[in-house]
This record gives sequence, C-alpha cells and structure tokens, in this order.
Amino acid sequence: MNILITGCKGYIGTVLTEFLNQKNYFIKGIDSFYYDKCLLDKESRNFKFIRKDIRDLNEKDIDNIDTIIHLAALSNDPLGEFNPNLTEDINYHSTIKLAKLSKKVGLKRFIYISSQSMYGISNSLDELEEDNSIKNPVTR
Repeated sequence: MNILITGCKGYIGTVLTEFLNQKNYFIKGIDSFYYDKCLLDKESRNFKFIRKDIRDLNEKDIDNIDTIIHLAALSNDPLGEFNPNLTEDINYHSTIKLAKLSKKVGLKRFIYISSQSMYGISNSLDELEEDNSIKNPVTR
C-alpha cells in the first residue's frame, strides 16, 4: 500500500512515518519544513520525501497513492493570532483543496487527523466525544 503523509516531519508525522515504515508500507511524505531545525526522525528505507507547501499540491503529487493521512497544519494559537489569514489558508482552505483533489482522482481513503485544538475552549468538564461534541476552534 502506498501512503502519502502530509506534515510528515512534524511531531506526529515523524512517529507515524516510522511506525508505518516498520509495517512495510511505502511512505511518500510531504512537508514544507517550516521547522527544519527541529527534526525528530531519521531517514527510513521505504520513504520518499518531498519538500513542498501543502497549498501547492496537485494531482501528480498523489499519483499512485492509496491513502492520504493529512497532518499538515499550523497548530498553535499564538501562530494563529500572529497571522490568522495564513493559518486559515493552510489549515482550512488547503485541506478542502486536498480532499477535493483526492476525490477527483478516486483516492481510496483520506484520513484527516487534527489536534485537540479543533475543539477549542469548552465549558464542559466532561470528556468530549469526537463526533458529537460542539467544535469551537480558537484559530481557523
């Protein structure tokens, strides 16, 4: 199985890439390298890395891919406050674009993984349910 991981050089992406690589999946990773001085991983044997901004992905980037695991995002509130338009462009618009592109090429599976930040501030002391809880993101 060929898997594309966006945000493959981030906190979750580095661990996920290595885990799936150990399961003998072929991994194609895309990352903009915003945090290129903070690497957590080592190069893997079945891993093809492409340095590219998520906003610039096209059909060629997902050619021969069975599954996309979409992790790429700007993921902290101070960054969102510093440049809300950039955060919305990367986190929202590029995700919608990639999902539509995936559908257009007939991708088998699109997995979107978001941090808990998508739930935002809650008045509840109860644990939130992934599908049924109200979303109130602090950044967009």
